Amino acid sequence: MICRHCTQISSIECSRVFASLITGLAAGVLGVTGWGGFAYYFLVHSLLGVPLYLKAQGRPTEFLQSGRSIWVDEVFTSTSLLTFILFWTLTHNFVHLF
Repeated sequence: MICRHCTQISSIECSRVFASLITGLAAGVLGVTGWGGFAYYFLVHSLLGVPLYLKAQGRPTEFLQSGRSIWVDEVFTSTSLLTFILFWTLTHNFVHLF
């Protein structure tokens, strides 16, 4: 049986990976390069914590093991970060180089 915390964490992970994909596409289309792209990634992921916090009705510890996990979990994982880099570079090359 899967615990409630595990399903909440996996839904946060899915939303962060999807946000990485959309953020990478947007950064590539906008032509963001260099460290600005990573700043854009961290800005979007920090802003993603706001609707998640509101969805938890201001009590994330009721649904997750730690209150900070709603803000920082899955931001530095290879899945999320590499998804962003893949779609960022791919879209940038398609839009600005070809």
